[in-house]
Amino acid sequence: MKERRKILPLRRSGRNRRAVGNLTRLASVSFFTWTAAVAADDQAIKRAREAFRFLSEEKFEDFAAASDDKMREVLPAAKLKEVWAAVTGSAGKFERELSVTATAVGELTTVEFVCKFALATLKVRISLHKDGRVAGLFFLPGETSEYNPPAYADPAKFREEEVTLRVGAFELPGTLTLPKAGAPVPGVVLVHGSGPHDRDETIYGNKPFKDLAWGLATRGIAVIRYEKRTLKYGTALDPKTLTLDQEATDDALAAAKLLMERPEVDPKRVFILGHSLGAMAAPRAARKEPRIAGVILFAGASRSLTDLVPEQIEYMAKVDGTIDEAEQKQLDEIRRQAAAIRDNTWKPGDTLLGAPAEYWAMLYKIDAVADVRDLTIPVLIAQGSRDYQIPAAKDFEKWRRTLGDRSNVTLELFDGLDHLFRKGEGPSTPQQYQQAGHVDEGTLIFLERWIRTRR
Repeated sequence: MKERRKILPLRRSGRNRRAVGNLTRLASVSFFTWTAAVAADDQAIKRAREAFRFLSEEKFEDFAAASDDKMREVLPAAKLKEVWAAVTGSAGKFERELSVTATAVGELTTVEFVCKFALATLKVRISLHKDGRVAGLFFLPGETSEYNPPAYADPAKFREEEVTLRVGAFELPGTLTLPKAGAPVPGVVLVHGSGPHDRDETIYGNKPFKDLAWGLATRGIAVIRYEKRTLKYGTALDPKTLTLDQEATDDALAAAKLLMERPEVDPKRVFILGHSLGAMAAPRAARKEPRIAGVILFAGASRSLTDLVPEQIEYMAKVDGTIDEAEQKQLDEIRRQAAAIRDNTWKPGDTLLGAPAEYWAMLYKIDAVADVRDLTIPVLIAQGSRDYQIPAAKDFEKWRRTLGDRSNVTLELFDGLDHLFRKGEGPSTPQQYQQAGHVDEGTLIFLERWIRTRR
């Protein structure tokens, strides 16, 4: 009997985790989530536990009936079934609840269960209205062990301080990592992949943004990283009207301006590094802020996400060597949904990987190659050869083919690195994200030298 590994929804980066990005996030409602924050409520816990029981017993119609109109629109019973199959396909069968907490903000209470599945520990968040109706559902990796910094990071050479980004009505907590010696220094803004990421872009035991921040600061470059807007303000964002600028670009600009105002940072040498979905936002940010010194695209797609998503799903379905009937059915449906978005034949209420078609249609209109072509500032396009989410054979080669002759563009393919720029051997798989690792030191050294030599 073959080992079962059901299809995971993509986290763009990036993430889903989500759509073209980080598939690493066991996401349910793709690129957005509902969150809350602070006070326990026994009734809410009881109601959330009942809702989760509907999931674990695969009573999807019951879960939908317990949800509000918005949830039923985004996650009808049929989609919920797909989500649960993706979660259990990656994490294994649900076994037991380990702990529970409840926090409240405004009209919503979010109950978070830490749950033991056969292959992983996950956090299951269920947000509720005061009347008990379900307003949100999200899955996150469970708690990981304490961060063990890579050998190339030396905390004695830098300091960190908490900062706050203010973008309109939104406030995002962040961390500024500053070298102790020498000023002013270059600065880098880190922009997340798809999905509701924390400031470290945590994926199981991996914290690639913390690796980059500590590694670059050790080598004399300041770095700012922050909580993604979709993590902190999921309830305030309508996925049908959410734009890439609202999701990533505007916050990256705010972070860049904060760096430019710091006396420790050279305002003429501030760069934006976007990972996965963030790589789509980085050039847009540079077009809006002429003081940006350069942009760095880490694992950025050169093709439409609606082309990438079916490829990613097919790749994951084949990890165990074959595509079974259920997987083929899901893959066919995802191909149909993606084609409808590309052809502009989608209808209101249509979704892809749980995210509304409106969101995908917005992303489909973005031409990443054209956005980079419009830039005259330095651009670094970096890719790992083992990245199955953004395959080098197609995406990196398109970057090379379309922009390889431009004097301001540097293209670098790192042998043996995956989507998180970690070293490995053999084909990359979703399950490998559960193994803790660090951003490759060679990549970090190359990045630091590239930044220092740009003028």
